Amino acid sequence: MSKHWQPGTGCPLCGDVAFAVRSRIAFDRIWEWYGEEWGVTFSPQLRASLTPAEVTELRRCEGCGLDYFSPAIAGGGAFHDELIAANASAYVEDKWDFEQVLSRVSPGERLLDIGAGNGAFLAKAARRGIVGEGLELNHVGAGMARQRGATIHMETIEAFAPTRPASFDVVCSFQVLEHLKEPRPFLAAAWAALKPGGRLYLTVPNRDRPAEDLTSFEHPPHHLTRWSAGQLPALAEMLEAASSRVEIEPPSLHQILLAMRRRRPGSVPVKILSRILTARPLAWLWTGALTRRMGLCGHSLLVEIVKPA
Repeated sequence: MSKHWQPGTGCPLCGDVAFAVRSRIAFDRIWEWYGEEWGVTFSPQLRASLTPAEVTELRRCEGCGLDYFSPAIAGGGAFHDELIAANASAYVEDKWDFEQVLSRVSPGERLLDIGAGNGAFLAKAARRGIVGEGLELNHVGAGMARQRGATIHMETIEAFAPTRPASFDVVCSFQVLEHLKEPRPFLAAAWAALKPGGRLYLTVPNRDRPAEDLTSFEHPPHHLTRWSAGQLPALAEMLEAASSRVEIEPPSLHQILLAMRRRRPGSVPVKILSRILTARPLAWLWTGALTRRMGLCGHSLLVEIVKPA
């Protein structure tokens, strides 16, 4: 990783200025795509403020391998207010990464959820005796979370951390890093809020999952970066962590069925495949040996980063 990283120059993770162009897409097409997939029509003023050029490039950093869009502007509060107001179903109640993190947190531990959304994760944590607070900038999401009884602060982690240094056993952030133009200040602030020996959990969408799973959301101004498992250890290195580990979400049954149909079209009807793979004696196959052999993965990546005691 570059020791001479400067905000706004080169790769947002390592600062390397060398890259390969993976693809190009017009911003007009991205805005149309949002409408087609999600039924969202953004105001002309907002579109103009978040369209820095006619075309954006998806670049792959030759230093760390991160994919990032350039030029691109992060959506910000007004963008997400319009998005969630038109499509509150963008919040997901049950996710693989929620359960992975909850299984590693003990009752009584203090937890901070950065980007708490509608409070779904904090509600699950509370039911297990975990003392949680959340940060959420979207007014709709914050209101929904508070209706569930969550303690929500409407401020960034960069503003919040100095007021609560070394206060939490666990800091987590689900699917937030990919929204950020500059992830380093965010990470430094999250790290500062952790107690010595605490754990930081971060999840991002896995860019190596099947291409048909990619949506308009994974373009600016919504997502500005795309991650694979290879970049996550660099986060621990940057934070000078005591230890870290990366986990990959297994593919869903739907993903496996689609992959099998693509590889052997017309071989076995989807309904029969579904019954075979979900039969109790064979269910382990699609979460283990079968998926590894097919090279499939699910939606998300999780990294656990442990702060020195």
